[in-house]
Amino acid sequence: SEQDIQAVHASVRRSFAHVPADDDPKLLELIRAQLSAKIGRCCQYAFSKGFAFVWIDTCCIDKTSSAELSEAINSMFEWYSFATVCYVYLADVPDSMSTRSEGSWFRSSAWFTRGWTLQELIVPHRNIFLSQDWRMIGTKATLADVIETVTGDRRGSATPYTTIARGERRATDVVGGAP
Repeated sequence: SEQDIQAVHASVRRSFAHVPADDDPKLLELIRAQLSAKIGRCCQYAFSKGFAFVWIDTCCIDKTSSAELSEAINSMFEWYSFATVCYVYLADVPDSMSTRSEGSWFRSSAWFTRGWTLQELIVPHRNIFLSQDWRMIGTKATLADVIETVTGDRRGSATPYTTIARGERRATDVVGGAP
């Protein structure tokens, strides 16, 4: 959560005899060491694909603040629309399993039940689904038929966000709200 990250930053900063600069290599090393494995692996994966920055929705929204949560839900379409790619990490999906077979781990992933899934699926121009071992399972385009079957919504499969009418986007803001 946002509070966890703030606590890590505060704790690490207190360990210095002086106030470190935000880009101090020692500060960054200590912060990275205390972040969750998921965040670290996401950063490594994105870096290996040529990205210098990531935005991780699971840690960038203060879910204890109803005002911030409401603002985040209403802003997510815009945030996702600026993403070059959206990595969808599926912690409950092994990479050795078929995504297409009935009853597959992919089809029954908890990700499909999360509050932001619809926004994550519709808005970014490119989604890459990653297994619990951080291996690529497929893309929104290559898994379109499976995603449509699971969600019952063809908009999430391959239709670009820009083709969805404004009224439909607003309706999905409500549907894609917090769990």
